[in-house]
Amino acid sequence: MTCYICKDEPEVLYKICSCADSLLCIECLELSNNNINGRDTYHENMLKCSICRQFLEFNYYNNKDYYKNVVTFHLMKFLTIGFELMTIFYIYYLQNQLYPTKLYANPDFFLGNAIFQVWFLRYTTKCIFIKNSNTNHEELLDYQLDSIYIIFNILFFIILYYSSDSDIADLYTVMVLMPLYYVPFFFFIMVDVLLKYTDLLDDYQKKYTNKNIKVKSVIYNNVSEV
Repeated sequence: MTCYICKDEPEVLYKICSCADSLLCIECLELSNNNINGRDTYHENMLKCSICRQFLEFNYYNNKDYYKNVVTFHLMKFLTIGFELMTIFYIYYLQNQLYPTKLYANPDFFLGNAIFQVWFLRYTTKCIFIKNSNTNHEELLDYQLDSIYIIFNILFFIILYYSSDSDIADLYTVMVLMPLYYVPFFFFIMVDVLLKYTDLLDDYQKKYTNKNIKVKSVIYNNVSEV
């Protein structure tokens, strides 16, 4: 029996599919594995048997890129949540912050409301934005958005830390929650609704409108009378 790629007759052949002739030598098997794992040459057909075209079965092994991305992912989430909580708890334990304010009845109401709003609004905004971004780099976009939240929370924390205003809770709402969470949230909600409305109209037009072939010009043939 021979390897179906190189046609050599080695002592050991590896059967990779249920079809009869799917036999590979070790060199061709390693080459096929390298091609399958190549990021720049990926194609669905590479995951199929070259003979019968059914999908192959795979054993999965995590490489160093997997662990690097997992660590980066959790680090970004930890930093984002950490800087958000740092600012909120700084205000919560602030001694000169008196309640009720114009927006909050007591510190516990501020704490619960702020934590819920920043996490809910950030998560929802990111999901809507990434979903409608039409990009193949969702992971990179997610990191970029988290970076924006981290940078802005650090800047606002510095401003709040050195602020002499006695109404820090309301100042935080105006300077942080409004521009960084509320405005993007409602903006992308409106964009998402408009896109869904547009898609619905397009779908109705495709399904429920009649079509006539557009005539470019009319040509009259001369017909001689007998």
